[in-house]
Amino acid sequence: MMHDLAVLADMYEGNNNNTAPVALANPFKYPADINTTVIDMSQWKPSLSEIIPIIWFGFIFPPETSDQQARNNIVMSLVFNELSANSHIADASKHFVVEYAGTQYTDVRGFLLGAMAKEPGVASVDIYLSKRIAAFFGLYTQINGTGPIPSPSGSVYEVADPLFVSTGIYNEAGTEQAIVPGIHSEYVIRTTAGGVTWDIVWYEGDNGIGFFPGQMYVIESWVGDSITSRMNGTQAIEAITYMSLLGDILLNLAYEDKMYDWGYAVSGVCDDSCGIIEILTIGESTEYPNLMTKSIVLPEIVNRVKLQDSFSHYYYNLLSATSAFPMDWRIDGVDQTLITRAKGTIVWDVGREPFQCVVDARAIFDQIQP
Repeated sequence: MMHDLAVLADMYEGNNNNTAPVALANPFKYPADINTTVIDMSQWKPSLSEIIPIIWFGFIFPPETSDQQARNNIVMSLVFNELSANSHIADASKHFVVEYAGTQYTDVRGFLLGAMAKEPGVASVDIYLSKRIAAFFGLYTQINGTGPIPSPSGSVYEVADPLFVSTGIYNEAGTEQAIVPGIHSEYVIRTTAGGVTWDIVWYEGDNGIGFFPGQMYVIESWVGDSITSRMNGTQAIEAITYMSLLGDILLNLAYEDKMYDWGYAVSGVCDDSCGIIEILTIGESTEYPNLMTKSIVLPEIVNRVKLQDSFSHYYYNLLSATSAFPMDWRIDGVDQTLITRAKGTIVWDVGREPFQCVVDARAIFDQIQP
């Protein structure tokens, strides 16, 4: 599955797990330890498996991503998760430490700000929010033994496997309901520091929460793409700081409460996690549908506020944003942003929608909210 590339967090006092556990040096000497870290790349690269004759399941590793770039992305996603985990570990002697150019860092914000300060005009941090239809399975096939897309299993065709959501929003006559695609949202982060560039992404997934290696699989052509919320420099670092803290809150909550599938669809999904970051950075959420059970998540954020540490004001802002976050697991007519957010799931230009129900949904939205 798409989220199987996640950096899973099965352990909270040491290195996080993933599909292939990786031991990071502590202290981690940046950037040298990116290349000294032992990684079995075959366990990280996606592949296709034939599940029935001429139907393959999985994902294709992008030919434009070099093994070195993949290594950078994998290792730094792990590093960011380890730094994030420090936020709930009271004993500083157990913290994960990054050493860079003579300075030690124990949180994502400090590391990124330090990198920018050490290389003014050279180091960079850029992020944006990406939305596309969720392709959970990654299906491919062949016709007459071939297809237009090169893969290790031979050239193949994409097989659309969309997820759709009934919105409860009807046309003015009340005869037709808007059916929209289930969207995958993620923040895409590109950083350059110390002569190294890495691409990572962040979201709450079904097999993990936090930072994931980016550019690790080919994104299918039918899933569409919408890019918003571009930020760079210190503004981007502030957003990443909130991602780091929120991700650890959700992971710790799932661990302490022994939640199935890391609390996916209980503490939220990718849309919820990214939507909260949107509120904190642009003042509103464009995400739909949101599934978070606030009564479970808010008390954990309150506990972080009570720590009264150097991140207390971030936790307070997270508490405010989460409290204001619109919910979609029940429709009570109160949320005035519902139609706008649901319309935002249509990530294709007019005339390029691959599904008729999306064309119909766009027409309904345009009718009731021109």
